[in-house]
Amino acid sequence: MIISDLKAWREYLSFVYQIEYLHELKFLLIGGKEQDRKDKGDFVKVSLENFLENAKSKGEIDLYEVEMIDLTDRGLDGRTFNEIWQRSGNHDGVIYIPMFHNTERCPHLPLNAFDDGKPGVFSISKEGYDWTRSMNASKIGCYDCFFLD
Repeated sequence: MIISDLKAWREYLSFVYQIEYLHELKFLLIGGKEQDRKDKGDFVKVSLENFLENAKSKGEIDLYEVEMIDLTDRGLDGRTFNEIWQRSGNHDGVIYIPMFHNTERCPHLPLNAFDDGKPGVFSISKEGYDWTRSMNASKIGCYDCFFLD
């Protein structure tokens, strides 16, 4: 789904995503300047934390963490990737959602999340998105997308 307004997205978050189906949370922040994507990522992070805090207060989950992982100057080594991937998702009421900023260095991440049924938020340049989309447009088409330009 194409998201045109992040504030509206935040308002219907609880209607779109349910805790038991949190693995379906797949979100792309695309294009714009790198700092703009980071700022929008921070907004998405706070929105998700509010959503999860509400679920925690209702007793639907025990713990949660939404982590921003900045890949601007580095990629992910295999060990770090495996640790993140194992934690990702809902594990008996413990929720972990990774957010990857500047995924150009790891263009496989959105596709891996789709294949493995993992939640994730991915910030990517327009050029990186075009390249990723060409790898498997049907998977990327299942993501919620917010275009900055």
